[in-house]
Amino acid sequence: MKQIELLAITALLMLAMTTTSSANDNVRQFGDYTVHYNTLTTDMLPAEVASAHGITRSRNRGLLNIAILRDEEHSDEARGEAARARVNAATITLTGRYRSVSMQEIMDGDAVYYIGTFPIRDEEVLDFQVNIEPRGTEQSYQLTFRKTFYVSE
Repeated sequence: MKQIELLAITALLMLAMTTTSSANDNVRQFGDYTVHYNTLTTDMLPAEVASAHGITRSRNRGLLNIAILRDEEHSDEARGEAARARVNAATITLTGRYRSVSMQEIMDGDAVYYIGTFPIRDEEVLDFQVNIEPRGTEQSYQLTFRKTFYVSE
């Protein structure tokens, strides 16, 4: 059962990473690292996957998903190997309300994801600030982006 749950969350997170309007919309390059990121409402998660990771399914909760790849040297391919990191995240509303997002590391074979949840309201605009410190380096990278959430009834 645990393997099925990990496979399901991996498939969902990969789907979330690839369902953007453009291939480069949710990808940022920082030195030797490529960071993929996305957000979605937690009601999109299958119940068993949400339960396995302690996530409350709700259209009023968002999920932040981060994956970090260390670029392989001398490779023409846009792939790298998964990189572990210390990931800290926060959301800021347009009125300046700051909320820390507790991030959880998920390891599935060679893949590593960082996920965290946060409250959302319909038509809420959130600025995300994500600090990424890859393990084994003294580097720190700042990922910032803005997302508007639409909560359907």
